[in-house]
Amino acid sequence: MQVANGQVQTLDALEQQLAKLEQQVQANPETVLEQVGEQLAGWELLVRQHAAYSLGLRIGELLFETKQLWLALSWFHWVVSSEVTEPDIATRAKALRQKGRIYIFLGMSETALPIFEEAEELFRTSGAMETREYSVLLQNHAVALVRTRQYEAALDVSKRALPQLIAHGDLNSAARVSATMGSCLRITNQYEEALDSFIQARDWLETTQDYLHLGRVWHNYAELMRDWGRVEEAIAAWLMSLEMKKRTHDHTGQVNTLLSMAGYLMSQAEYHSAWKYVSQAIALCHQYQLREAEIRCLDKWSEILIALSRYADLEVCATRAAHLANIGFGKDRVKAMIGKIAEHCRQVGLEQQAAQYNTIAVQIID
Repeated sequence: MQVANGQVQTLDALEQQLAKLEQQVQANPETVLEQVGEQLAGWELLVRQHAAYSLGLRIGELLFETKQLWLALSWFHWVVSSEVTEPDIATRAKALRQKGRIYIFLGMSETALPIFEEAEELFRTSGAMETREYSVLLQNHAVALVRTRQYEAALDVSKRALPQLIAHGDLNSAARVSATMGSCLRITNQYEEALDSFIQARDWLETTQDYLHLGRVWHNYAELMRDWGRVEEAIAAWLMSLEMKKRTHDHTGQVNTLLSMAGYLMSQAEYHSAWKYVSQAIALCHQYQLREAEIRCLDKWSEILIALSRYADLEVCATRAAHLANIGFGKDRVKAMIGKIAEHCRQVGLEQQAAQYNTIAVQIID
C-alpha cells in the first residue's frame, strides 16, 4: 500500500484501506472512526482530484456506519452535485438514496422525498428497475412517506418493493417492508391485513435473527392489538418488545415502548401506573443522552401531573424542557407543551403560574 506521512497516495491504496475498514466497522465503529478522522482530509484531496465518485460514495457510507451523519451527507452531496464530471448512473442513484436516507435519520423526511423521486427517475431511465438497489430505494422511500403521514402512498411503494426484495433473497429488508406495510394498514384501520403483515415480518426476522428489528415489530404489533381492543395481547407484546430491546441495547426503542404503554394507561385514567413507565423512560434518556426522546417523556409527564392536579411539580418539568429547547432540542414541541401547561393553569384559576409558564415559553431562544 502506497502511504506517505501516514496518508495514502493512490486510489488503489485508498480502495484497499477502505475495504479493510469496511470489514471492521460493524464490530469496532469507534476504532474505525478514529482511523477515518486521521485520514479524511487526505482522502478528500485524493478523491476530488481524480473525481473518484465510487470511492467518495464508500467513504460516505463508512461515515454513516460510524454515525457521522452530517459528514456522510457532505460526501453523498458531493457525489450527486459535482460540476467537474458526472458519476455513472448507478453511483449517482445510490448516492441519492443514501442522501435521502440520512435526511430520514435527521428527522427531515420532507427533504428526503424529492431526493428519492430523483433517484427513482434515474433507475427508470437506466433500465435498472430489477436491481436490488432499486428495491432498497423503494424501501427507504416508503419510510419517508410514513414519516410524512402519507400512508396510502407508502403502502403503494412498499407493495412494489416487497416482491422484488423476496426475489433477490433479501428477507431482512423484505421483513422491514412488511412491517412498514403493517403500520400503514393499522393506521388506516385495516387490522386483519396489518396482522398478516406483522406476522410475516416477525417470521422473516426470526429466520434472519435480526432481533433489533424484531423488537420493533413486536412494538408495532402491540399497537395494532391496542387499537383492535385486544388489550391483554397488546400488553404481552409490549413486554416482549421491551425485553428484546433491552437485549439489543435499543435504548431509544425502549423509550418508545415505555411511552406507548404509559399512553395506553393514561387513556384508561391509570395515571400512577403510567408514571411508573414514564419515569423509567426519563431515566434511560438521562443515562444515554436521548434529548429528543426526553422531551416526549416530559410532555407525557406534564399530562400526568395535570391529571393528578400536581401543579407544583410542573415547574420542574417545564424548566427542564425549556433548558433542552435552549440547547437546541425540540423547540416547537417544548413551546407547545409549556403553552398547554400555562393554558391549563389559567383555566383552573392559577393566573400567577400561567403567567410564569408563558414567560418561560417566551424566553426560549428561537
